[in-house]
Amino acid sequence: MSLFRLAKGPLIQISALVLSAGFLFLSQVLLARGLTPHEYGQIASLFSLASVLGLLASFGFGQHILNLKRESSQKIAKEIKSSFSFTILFSALCITAMIIWWPTTEKNISLIIPFSIFLTLQSINNTCFSIEQRNLKSYATALNRIQIPLLRFIASTIAIAAGYKSFLLALSILFLLAFIYSTWRFKEYLEFTPKSINISTLKHSFYYGLESLLSVFLLNICSITLGFTKEYTVLANISSALSFILAIYLIPQAVFVNHFHPQYIRINEDDPLGLFKKILNSSIISLAIGIIFSIALYAISPYLIEVSYGKNYHTANSSLQILALSIPLRFFSIGIGCYIATRDFIKYRAFAGTLACMAFFAIISIIPGTFGKIETYSLAFVSSQMTLALIYTILAFIKRINLNTPELQTKKNYENSSTD
Repeated sequence: MSLFRLAKGPLIQISALVLSAGFLFLSQVLLARGLTPHEYGQIASLFSLASVLGLLASFGFGQHILNLKRESSQKIAKEIKSSFSFTILFSALCITAMIIWWPTTEKNISLIIPFSIFLTLQSINNTCFSIEQRNLKSYATALNRIQIPLLRFIASTIAIAAGYKSFLLALSILFLLAFIYSTWRFKEYLEFTPKSINISTLKHSFYYGLESLLSVFLLNICSITLGFTKEYTVLANISSALSFILAIYLIPQAVFVNHFHPQYIRINEDDPLGLFKKILNSSIISLAIGIIFSIALYAISPYLIEVSYGKNYHTANSSLQILALSIPLRFFSIGIGCYIATRDFIKYRAFAGTLACMAFFAIISIIPGTFGKIETYSLAFVSSQMTLALIYTILAFIKRINLNTPELQTKKNYENSSTD
């Protein structure tokens, strides 16, 4: 196999990740410039909420599908049908909860329609993405990753030209067309009957779903919390600052998760004791790179906010400078987190995410009057990333200590003597 064919898959996925991040960032800039800060805050809170609920609706089913390695084709098809059935059921429940419970969508049909479609599309696409990954369809997975950010970018250009209501209408139409296309492509698996629902599917995917849900919730925790309290102008400023942070977060995501993680799996099979050292060294290098990004972003933050979002968002500068502190923490946690991204440790990753969420809410409860709202929520976000990095590191060392058992040492010594 040629070097080009080996590199093609990771290159396509990294390119798709960069493009999706670019479309997402540009759509946020266009929305901020085309709408008022209050309107932009509303939309940002709903996108965050629908993204989290969409992940809840596809509750780890994609990862469960990827883990079906030695099963028969009939068993795999049955599990995929069950995953889609649960996804449809959970999507309906999440949409109902969003309509009833979320203050922004209360009795507002113009907001309910596009974000209900978006939630369902997001949940279906999460499961479709894993099916395409399993079938090694690089181009299909890349298009799946780009699809929603591209549609958001197109709708945002309409917001600039025609305003708020036209943006919501365009969003509804584009998301509906994408939903019809996704369901048509996988129509053979869409069999929503009592027989298609398998409770064991939910059981096997539970911890993967919980860990993924908490990870995404952590990234959207400011928008969801401020959206619930209807502080949309504060939310708009923090959201504009977070758009830079989340774009930078994708760098270690692309390097570790999409490129190095498959290599780590192979190393783990051959040398589980040596894997920790390789990942720790990589994570420390990633931490150093994150510090450089953090310093650079802190220095140029006033220019970035004004050039990208305009003078209406000048208060986002202080938020961006505080949020820049989270970059090295995130770079390190993504790296060291690869070491504990295994079936036996996934529940502990979920526990780490829970503690990080608790750290966020503890900060906004303890220091609400010490700083302004923007600074308080920014500090709380950094504290959540610090907690996550700390717990991941502790879990990684615990796993390393547990691997250093007499049985593994005997096995390694035997293999070394056999090689000699």
